[in-house]
Amino acid sequence: MHLAVTAAVLSAVGDPEDPTQGGSIQVVLEEVPEGNWGAGGRTISLASIADKVGLPKNGERFKWVQRYFAAKSRQRIAAGYPEDAGGLLAGEPEAGR
Repeated sequence: MHLAVTAAVLSAVGDPEDPTQGGSIQVVLEEVPEGNWGAGGRTISLASIADKVGLPKNGERFKWVQRYFAAKSRQRIAAGYPEDAGGLLAGEPEAGR
């Protein structure tokens, strides 16, 4: 992700082929937990975003999202996070500890 964002910035404002460029580009990845997105004054979910943009929930991209959040849930359970910590897809295993 860092490389892709840096390359995108350089393609817009610099020379992506010049190895001396890009040293001043800082990329910070910050995950926005599920349930913290909103639109039109309402909380939205990844599932509702998928519906809005026509992303099939039985397709490979959404299956990746589900696998990601399932792994995140297992990691949080193993680390002892409180059940109400939030940030997971609805229906993930954390709710059924």
